[in-house]
Amino acid sequence: MPTPNPSTSKPGSPKTAAAPLPEHPLLLAAPRLVLTTLAGLLGLLVCRNFLSDEENTAFLNFLSGQSGFDGMLTSSVFWKMLVAFVLGGAGAHLIGTEIPPRTLQKLKVPALAVALFLISVIIYIPAMSAGFIWDDDQEITANTSIMNINDPRSPNWYGLWEIWTGGLTNVYRPGPGVPEPKPDPLWVAALRPRLRAIEKAIWPETKFVAHESADYFPLKTTMLWLEYNLFGKDPRGGHVSYGYHTMNIIVHAIDALLLWMVLAQLRVPGAWLGALLFAVHPVHAESVAWIAERKNTLSLTFYLLSISAWIKFEDRWKKAESLGQAWASGGVAVFLKSEGFLSGVYLASLLYFVGSLLCKTHVVVLPAVLLLLTWWRTGRLTLRDFARSVPFFIVALSLAIVTIWFQNGRAIGQEVIPIGDFWSRLAGAGLAIWWYISKAIVPINLNTIYEFIGPFGATWPLKPQAWMYLFGAAAAGLLAALWFAQKKIGRTPFLVYAYFLGTLFPVLGFFKMSYMRLTLVADHFQYLSDISVVAFAGAGIAIAWKKLAGARRTALVAACVLLVGVFCAYSWERAGVHQSEKTLWTACLKKNDNSWQAHNHLGAVIYMEGNILAAQYHFQRAVDLKPENPEVHNNLGLTFAYQNRWEEALAQYRRAVEIKGDVPAMRRNLADCLATMGRLEEAAEQYKIVVDADKRDPNARGGYGYVLSRLNRLEESKAQFEAALAIDPTNARVRQNLEIVRNALGRK
Repeated sequence: MPTPNPSTSKPGSPKTAAAPLPEHPLLLAAPRLVLTTLAGLLGLLVCRNFLSDEENTAFLNFLSGQSGFDGMLTSSVFWKMLVAFVLGGAGAHLIGTEIPPRTLQKLKVPALAVALFLISVIIYIPAMSAGFIWDDDQEITANTSIMNINDPRSPNWYGLWEIWTGGLTNVYRPGPGVPEPKPDPLWVAALRPRLRAIEKAIWPETKFVAHESADYFPLKTTMLWLEYNLFGKDPRGGHVSYGYHTMNIIVHAIDALLLWMVLAQLRVPGAWLGALLFAVHPVHAESVAWIAERKNTLSLTFYLLSISAWIKFEDRWKKAESLGQAWASGGVAVFLKSEGFLSGVYLASLLYFVGSLLCKTHVVVLPAVLLLLTWWRTGRLTLRDFARSVPFFIVALSLAIVTIWFQNGRAIGQEVIPIGDFWSRLAGAGLAIWWYISKAIVPINLNTIYEFIGPFGATWPLKPQAWMYLFGAAAAGLLAALWFAQKKIGRTPFLVYAYFLGTLFPVLGFFKMSYMRLTLVADHFQYLSDISVVAFAGAGIAIAWKKLAGARRTALVAACVLLVGVFCAYSWERAGVHQSEKTLWTACLKKNDNSWQAHNHLGAVIYMEGNILAAQYHFQRAVDLKPENPEVHNNLGLTFAYQNRWEEALAQYRRAVEIKGDVPAMRRNLADCLATMGRLEEAAEQYKIVVDADKRDPNARGGYGYVLSRLNRLEESKAQFEAALAIDPTNARVRQNLEIVRNALGRK
């Protein structure tokens, strides 16, 4: 396929810009198409008023992604809505034919922007009604930095401090099962006392027990904090998920628009088509439909803004250089201030990069990307180019160190991540590269957690074999071949492939990540990398359209429409998969029955529905697959306890606490089990540990008080019941037990 090749022009020459392509009738008709689409949607809304309750329910289930496309063609609701859409669109199209051609030309760019935005939003309608899934609890619903536990109606201003300091002000409190912390690196040791002094000055009553986040992405978490206080609270208590999902979809749509802008700045043919392919690519559904992946969508926003500002900076520099302004007598200092390191666009690019890193440090590769783009545009890299990138590399390295510390010290902790030694990681990286390439080109059989990460039954955790290294060798060989083939095929293929590999490098398994306890590869890992693939595809299609004519050109357009339509349908379906915990993990297990995480989560959902035996099956599978995980033992113990199988429950609770003893909820389950079995002394010991670790747990205090009363330690029992009621005055059982203890004390 022919590719755009800037290497045919000399550096700084106006010929660097690609020749403008002929306008396609579809592009000129963009305003009419947008008007037609909007009218069709209006027709759908009108038609809904004439549907029966049953049909309305079926339509809403389809919009929420619960029914998918199964049986769509035989559904009367589908055909009614299709007719409504066609009638509304046809009416608008007739009106649109009266719009003068000159007006259409003026409206072309705004119409294309509106179309790109609408398509990006519409295909994710099922996600708008979705709930919280997976680790959304860590991000929002159980994040005490976002919620205000003491006064839910007021913003948690202390939470903002926790978000931006990362909980570094905390004081280590030893206890059973609490591991001794590793020595702080120098930067943490230097920051801690200073941050504690500031915290003490602002909150004199502080006890240095800030929420410790697993990652340091404060800008992303601040956005969630704002959304929670604006529209994330349920007046009846709890959280509302719809606003978060809608915002994530909007941010993704903005990313698509920004990508169009950046590709246009780079003079890439088919820039709009490349951005559209990015917007509708099914692999990206996980990043858009999952609230916790706001770090992906928001970091890309700042990432693209940084690239855009960098391009403007380079273009201004080249223009000034060509005019001799940079080296004019006495003008160097003036130029450096207006167009050099102190220029507005350069500083904007650097600040946008910092913002992107504060959303997700995966974008740490941006400095290398900027140099790669400079080389692609000019055919060379100078010392000046490297000097301009130095501040970017310094910022990237600094926040990379912070992220590694957070990941190893908090997200991972004592858990073993099965990435193996260097040779094992090298084998896995080679397989992962080709896995990501295949999903970018042919996005089929997508899943939340993948079992197979390569051909010939290669599963995670990986057991390296000699043949696996061939994939890494092939990946490196292709990079070298594209480099040496520049004179024949231009620089573009090397740029596309090098960008794809470079942006994937942080997630190829060379560095430990908590997610890799589940699998090596994930859809959301390639959200950033796919940019080069879709841009290359868009450019190739645009150039092919220019060269073709007649029926072949029409066939190419039809193929593009079909491709985009298939991508939209699959993204819609993937958005529906993310509707709830149950839909997510049920779909996951259909493709990967050996995912302990999926079994554990689905078991929790089924347990809450009251289907204890089905939940027990999933928890048992999780224990068999991941026996070193404490949570699965705890959950299996819950199902045994529900069935009064106390000895089996006790064994599971003990194992959970043996593996990880610093989780109060698990130890409380152990204490409850011991109390029920009449082993009161042991129960009292466990309750005391829980109460000492979490003094705000009314259930632990109530259970402790009950056991103490059974042991005839009435004064201590009374104190625990009173403390429990101070935390939760509505607990009728604790109040009743307190009265019994008081009466017993009165009789003494």
